[in-house]
Formats: sequence, C-alpha cells, structure tokens
Amino acid sequence: MSKTVRTYGDYTIKAGDGSSGSDRIILDAYDVRVPGNLTIDGTQTTLNSATLTIEDKFIEVNRNNSTAGTEDGGIFFNQGSNNHQIFYYDANVSEFVVGATTQDSDATLITNITPGNLRIADPIQDDHATTKSWVVSQVAG
Repeated sequence: MSKTVRTYGDYTIKAGDGSSGSDRIILDAYDVRVPGNLTIDGTQTTLNSATLTIEDKFIEVNRNNSTAGTEDGGIFFNQGSNNHQIFYYDANVSEFVVGATTQDSDATLITNITPGNLRIADPIQDDHATTKSWVVSQVAG
C-alpha cells in the first residue's frame, strides 16, 4: 500500500532516543539531506544530475571483486552516437589502456578497443613519461 504525505515547508524525519532524536533526514523543496552515512543496496545506481562533486581522494572501482586480478575496471565516457571513450585497467595484460570501444559500460571484459592518444607534458624530471615528439627533439637537438 502506498502512502502520500503532503506537507508545506520543510519536512524532517527524526530518529534516535527520545522525542527530539538527533538522527534525521531533512526534506525540503530542493534538497534531501542525510547527515550521516548513506548505503544503497542494488545492482544499479543512476544519478541524474548535471554536476557530481566528490570530496573523497580516491574512487574505488570493482569494489566487490574477489578474483585474483582478472577483472577489467575503469571509466567510460559516453559519446552519444560515437564510440565510447574509455580509460581502464586491462587485467589480462596488467596495463592501463586509453581508447575507444563500441561496448557498453556494463561490460565485464573489454574485448573491442581502438587505442587512443594520451597527451602528456614534456618531462621536467628524468623519470617522467615523455612524448615521441619530445624524444625526437632531444635526439635531433
């Protein structure tokens, strides 16, 4: 049975000890605020927002992977009717790959990849990555 609760103004759901519980979910006309941890269980989470801001310093991909390093993982960039662009770790060869694919983001293994370009700056230190043009300029110079 579904229920509709109508309210004018803000709405607060309180939990915790006593009638003035300090744990709460706050609903107003524009925001839902959960001041604490939020756990969402399911197989897919869709965020329909124009901007996503993440305060964490690290993003974990393949969280529940219990295999011995056999799953690919990475980031898909949806390009509409063009091929998707992808930055991912290819577990089969233990390398990071940048490129284009016709596979969708729900793929468990990337088998269709056209390698792309990765732009990097010319190195300042000897142990930094270099571009082909930088190496050629140093050899020619």
